[in-house]
Amino acid sequence: MPTTFTFEIDWTNTGVWVDESANVFAARIQIGMEPGAALESVVAHVGTCTLTLDNATQRYSPDNASGPLYGNLLPRRPVRVRASDGVSTWMLFRGYVQQIAPQAGPQGRRQAIITCVDALALLRSARISMDLQQNKRADQLIAGIVNLALGAPAASGTLTFSANPASGDSVTIAGTTYTFRTTLTPAAYEVKIGATREDTAANLKAAINSESGYGTLYASGTLRLPGIVASLSANVLTVTATLPGAAGNSYTLAKNSSAITLSGSTFSGGADYPTGLTSYAAGNESLAIAADRWIAARTLALDAVEEATRTEQGRFFVQRDGTLTFYERRRFFKPLVSALALNTDPFELDAAQGIGNVWNVVKVTSYPRATVGALDVLARASTVMRIPPRTPTGPGMRTVSLHFRDSAGNVIGGTGLALPLVGGTDYTVNDRPDGTGFDYTSSPAFAFGTLDVRGSEIVIPMLNYATGPLYVTKLQVRGQAITTYDPVTQTQEDAASQAAYLKRVLTVDLPLSADEVYGEALACYLLDRYKAPFTEVRHVIICNEPVIGSVNVFSINLFDVLSLTDAQTGLSGLRCYVTGIDLDITARHFTLTLHTTRADDRIYWNLETTGYGELGTNTRLAV
Repeated sequence: MPTTFTFEIDWTNTGVWVDESANVFAARIQIGMEPGAALESVVAHVGTCTLTLDNATQRYSPDNASGPLYGNLLPRRPVRVRASDGVSTWMLFRGYVQQIAPQAGPQGRRQAIITCVDALALLRSARISMDLQQNKRADQLIAGIVNLALGAPAASGTLTFSANPASGDSVTIAGTTYTFRTTLTPAAYEVKIGATREDTAANLKAAINSESGYGTLYASGTLRLPGIVASLSANVLTVTATLPGAAGNSYTLAKNSSAITLSGSTFSGGADYPTGLTSYAAGNESLAIAADRWIAARTLALDAVEEATRTEQGRFFVQRDGTLTFYERRRFFKPLVSALALNTDPFELDAAQGIGNVWNVVKVTSYPRATVGALDVLARASTVMRIPPRTPTGPGMRTVSLHFRDSAGNVIGGTGLALPLVGGTDYTVNDRPDGTGFDYTSSPAFAFGTLDVRGSEIVIPMLNYATGPLYVTKLQVRGQAITTYDPVTQTQEDAASQAAYLKRVLTVDLPLSADEVYGEALACYLLDRYKAPFTEVRHVIICNEPVIGSVNVFSINLFDVLSLTDAQTGLSGLRCYVTGIDLDITARHFTLTLHTTRADDRIYWNLETTGYGELGTNTRLAV
């Protein structure tokens, strides 16, 4: 049966898809990895779909007040493109409207160009930073980055104080137990019982956030509850995961007190975005430290994703159906199963053997981190900060972000912060900008809001309850510096290949890894695979042939495997990964271009896989 293409846009952003197919003259879709960059490209380029539509009736003119879509011709409206043979339907693209450009003027063609992008465009434009991440896999880091960038909801729970707890009562939050005491002892994680239930709840909030309590300082940052922030409304304490997403739903809540009621045994409400469109394979190792150099002012979410993906040596992309997808590295060592075999079928093949894929010197660099034991100044404000006076509705407020830096001004990570900040040591407050006048440093007229501690910076809200402006000077934050000391480079060379092709150097960075053994293994593997030239199939072109064999070509996904046999080049059963898909559609014609990279078809040992799980002469260990 003939293939039918459907072009739909959710103009109202309510899940109601409007079929615009009758007005589409042409479409061009491009998704996947950068063509020709098999080793360098671990994160896909932003996928695009460009629609050319009939605009004779001004349907797609955003400023046409009488048009049927007026007021809804806006960017970020969901878009999808599908193909159907009358029995099965396949998604070809899913994304968002980026731009609507009606061709205008008396000589215009009365057409409109709608440019659409996939979810990677959202990550490319969002800037992020997060609290220090320790012992997290690449997929966990990626989930957190994406959720931050897309504004996903964070998991939370509540503790309601119906009365004052008794001395010795306790609550456990995400595995940390806080014990209530009438008189505090030197033990960690104790909370002073206040005069009222509200006072006690406020003391628990202070203990969780490492803030000043009611007459008690809950210090230091080493006792701050990691990954959790607390807020208070009357007698209800809300604890919220600092990192949005479904992962926070696993945080537990428990109590040993009849005076406290919990919202549940775990946090709830966390969700991964985009909803139902994520697929992250579990990474192969836990990375000791991450997010120590990500600053909200300059770190793009997609760059942070790339660091995690490159360290894992996996791949991150948007599948044709719009799913944000992460593949871990060992997926590429598993037995290859071909999704489509091409031999005598009508297709065009672009294959070449050359020096471009020969590498006989491989350098893999890892970046070990070290935590400095002694407290030092990690961040310092360079200016005097004016806090506006209180208003009829509340205190005056100013928020400042301080970046952690070393003595040379380089961005570093920080941990074990000395919190709460100490008046006279970490800041002074006066009613004059030169630091003179009345000293408000210890006055209740000045206070800090809840500090937002991140891996490379701290966000500090400052509150002024006085009737005039206050000036904060000498603001600093002390803690333990996380430094990246001398990078470690593992080098592997092949003399025979160098004699034949001269030196060809491949450099690979593992920005979040401190594992020298992994770096050496990766260098050995890459040298073994790329020291000799081989025929690389760069792309396959299929024109107006929707079915090859029994397989519909529109069912092929990114990183499916093709098996290629071609008499002209002498290739037989060569297997390649589909790394990119281009599709051009007109009223009577389509051209499908599958960009490919050669798969490693040697037999590797795969645990619990029959025929591949036994060590022998035909199997080898993967990286």
